[in-house]
Amino acid sequence: MLRKHFSKKGLLAAFIFCVMATVISIWYYHLMRPPGAGSPTVSPYGFGPYPPLPEEWSPDIWPCRSPEHELRVRVQIKLISQGINAFDAYTENGLVYPRIKNTLYVEWDEYLGKSRVVRYPAKVGGDLDASDRLDAILNAKGEDFTETDIPSDIKIVPFEEGGIDPYEFLGLQRR
Repeated sequence: MLRKHFSKKGLLAAFIFCVMATVISIWYYHLMRPPGAGSPTVSPYGFGPYPPLPEEWSPDIWPCRSPEHELRVRVQIKLISQGINAFDAYTENGLVYPRIKNTLYVEWDEYLGKSRVVRYPAKVGGDLDASDRLDAILNAKGEDFTETDIPSDIKIVPFEEGGIDPYEFLGLQRR
């Protein structure tokens, strides 16, 4: 019954119409777009112009998905420009913690073991590879763990000292 209403020629004409409408829409969009409307140059979150990116970075990083993400990226870029190879960063309680090879942010705690008070890293952040190494040592040593068991190539930074206030560090006004 539908064959009577829809011929092959009619379907072909509808298909051609859809393709042409799509092509014309794309062409019109590119024609009417303002010049320089490609890459953004200013933060949509009010942080001002974007800083110059490290050479190997793609400008596709801008705009970031949230204000917190943009602050992390800006802190990371500034650290790299200062010669600190921050390969990533994360935010906790409004502070940015850069991920730097073999650097861990640690919050210590204690408990009463069988023969002594045992001090251990209760909270660890930073380089995930270094964190995995520390976890392996903690699991192997158990109650016998001491801070001297931490390999010398792993830098331990207290959590309260490692966080960077992004507004202060970047010279930005708080929103």
